[in-house]
Amino acid sequence: MAAKHREHKRRKIMAMKIGRWMR
Repeated sequence: MAAKHREHKRRKIMAMKIGRWMR
């Protein structure tokens, strides 16, 4: 479970980075 949560956090950060790039 912890590993899954960690992965989700990493994905969220990536999405945020991509969002900034797109803008």
